Amino acid sequence: PRRRRRCGDGAGAGDRAAAGRLRGLDRRESLAPPAQPRSCARPCAGMLSDRMGRKPVMIVGAAGILLFTYPLFYLLGAGTSPAVVLLALGVLAILQALLCGGATVFVSEIFPIHVRCSAIGAGYNITVAIFGGMAPFTATWLIQWTGNPLAPTFYLMAGMAVTILVLLFMAEETHTKPSDNGRDDALYS
Repeated sequence: PRRRRRCGDGAGAGDRAAAGRLRGLDRRESLAPPAQPRSCARPCAGMLSDRMGRKPVMIVGAAGILLFTYPLFYLLGAGTSPAVVLLALGVLAILQALLCGGATVFVSEIFPIHVRCSAIGAGYNITVAIFGGMAPFTATWLIQWTGNPLAPTFYLMAGMAVTILVLLFMAEETHTKPSDNGRDDALYS
């Protein structure tokens, strides 16, 4: 019979990074708990952004990631108890949900409907290709340059600092704009 895989025995790099300290747990058992707060927090963050505005909710999420990434990653790498690891992953998941809960709607509201899909697709994919594609190289370089295994958090923190600056000084609040209800009269005339 085929045995169940456990964390740390042939798991992928992402699995080891997220749940390597949870030895003896099945991968699904060790990765599911951090996903639960994000799954619950994202719709709540979206509803909060409907009431308070997209920018404030996204700024709170980005500021939380900026301030707490280094200490939370330190806890993840320190070999602490599984409960502490799950708590750190849960906090990161909630902060990410705050940032992304309003961002999904915010990004779609900043483009007119007739270019919305193309603009979001091009912007997202170019950004992910550049910054996501360079992330492993940048993380390795930061570790070698600083000698600090937590140096990749600086890359994430720099991204959050740029996000906060853009939200504060460039982005227009969208939650108060009148909705086009998915209809562009130019398309229907």
